[in-house]
Amino acid sequence: MGNVESACVKCGAPLVGAAPGVQIQCPFCKAVQTPPAAPLPGMLGNPYAQAPRVNAADLQNQLARAHDGVVSATRGIVVFIVVFTLILMGAGVAVALLVARPMPTPAAQATTPPLSVAMLSTWTETRPRVLESTGMPGSIAAIDPVATVPWATSVARAWSPDAELDRIQIDDVSPEGIVDARTADGRVLYTFISPARRDAFARMQQVNERPDVLVFLRLEFDDGELTVAQTTAGTVSTTPRTAVALGCSMQQLLAAAKDHGLAPRPHYDIDLQSLDRTEGILWRWYVHRPTGSRLAESSYDPATCQPN
Repeated sequence: MGNVESACVKCGAPLVGAAPGVQIQCPFCKAVQTPPAAPLPGMLGNPYAQAPRVNAADLQNQLARAHDGVVSATRGIVVFIVVFTLILMGAGVAVALLVARPMPTPAAQATTPPLSVAMLSTWTETRPRVLESTGMPGSIAAIDPVATVPWATSVARAWSPDAELDRIQIDDVSPEGIVDARTADGRVLYTFISPARRDAFARMQQVNERPDVLVFLRLEFDDGELTVAQTTAGTVSTTPRTAVALGCSMQQLLAAAKDHGLAPRPHYDIDLQSLDRTEGILWRWYVHRPTGSRLAESSYDPATCQPN
């Protein structure tokens, strides 16, 4: 193993006779050290050579530039914080102004006004319309289907002066004979026919399979309101009509039905129908079974409330 050119790591004096891996004492500063077997990777020349001196002016310039960079970065952060804070403050002011300022009331949707009874004589629409119920006995919440027939008939005759009752459909009537049409199941539907329009329909049907003649008027209490609709017919009977004679109230009809075996229930579905017979029109009250299918459980004479 030969000698290596080396210098003292403490004072930089040359170490004469230094051998790699063997301790040696500097003859000048007396520092003990062991030269390496080979120069450290990446080092050029003597690994123990004294480090080059740094120029003080260059070091001061480097420090000044580093200081300027830190100052600039700090200023940028401060500016960002200020801008962000202003944005948040602006958003807060905007929200406060929106809260303080009364919001404009949206324009109400246009609704079709109810028809008046006086308008029915010139009414030509077929779609259902809400109808004013001024003058009706009771209220939408407490309809007596029989007691309301005269008022409903007066409304129908404003539509056509010859209008006659053709049918009544009653859903969810109480044992006291009252229907609340505000409920989901409560409903009273009156159907009227105009004999003059029926005859015109029959004449036109000879040349037109589907005459555009509005023969029926429907007055329906349902969903908390009264609606009116007029319809044409498929076929019509030309049998002379006989006006129905309602000789007992709805409550009397239900009482008579109970006397003849009608089981007590919270509510009943009942129809008044006009049946076309060879001897003329036959009227019947039908009390339906509690199945929702409108199958008749029993029938009664509307004049006497006696079973048939």
